[in-house]
Amino acid sequence: MDEQYGASHAINLVEGEWLRQVLGSDTIMVNSLHGQGICRLGEGLVPLAHAEDGLIEAIGMKGTPFVLGVQWHPEWKAAENPHSIRLFKAFGEACRGRTQQSKPRLEALVG
Repeated sequence: MDEQYGASHAINLVEGEWLRQVLGSDTIMVNSLHGQGICRLGEGLVPLAHAEDGLIEAIGMKGTPFVLGVQWHPEWKAAENPHSIRLFKAFGEACRGRTQQSKPRLEALVG
């Protein structure tokens, strides 16, 4: 499993996009287990990272604070991977932020 899920290739994070800021790097090493790829993006989606061969490795959505799809498995040995730690911390912060935004509406509903 360690070999199967181990980092096997570099991806380049798109300059100016939030994922690059969160991960704190322009290039990271990721594992590669997928047998398919993204041919064309749906409306509103943007690439956040590419492999050296041009394959889209991460996507997000325009105008949203934290919509993310990735082609690798950041959860594999996440505690040992500083980029995974940063990614999951950012996700937790986004969830907490969303909860705070929703709190007044929820309180109004339940009285």
